[in-house]
Amino acid sequence: MKDVTDVHGAAEPIDFHEPDWHWPPCQSGAWKYTTLNFTTSTYNIGKNTYNKSIGVHAYCAWTYLNGSPFGGFQQVYSDSNNNWYVNNYAWDNYASGGTISVTCLNLPNAGV
Repeated sequence: MKDVTDVHGAAEPIDFHEPDWHWPPCQSGAWKYTTLNFTTSTYNIGKNTYNKSIGVHAYCAWTYLNGSPFGGFQQVYSDSNNNWYVNNYAWDNYASGGTISVTCLNLPNAGV
């Protein structure tokens, strides 16, 4: 072990116990796990959509833009209560490529 360099670059023997510079400290004993229950919801958003409410979710994002980054105005946003809204409309004579999709994550206790 004397030839091994620790993560701080010091050429000294590595002692993983004292001092314990690992954070968070390593878990010992019985391993625990948490079951994370979640669902997703997908919404197809047509052209000429203004401030359409798609409900309460933990997070939402565009998942299929159908050429939209090059045409029109697309927006997905939320308010302080995790209510999510979308826009998809023409902008300066440019329009989206058609129906686009938003996928939302639903988590327990996240306003859902």
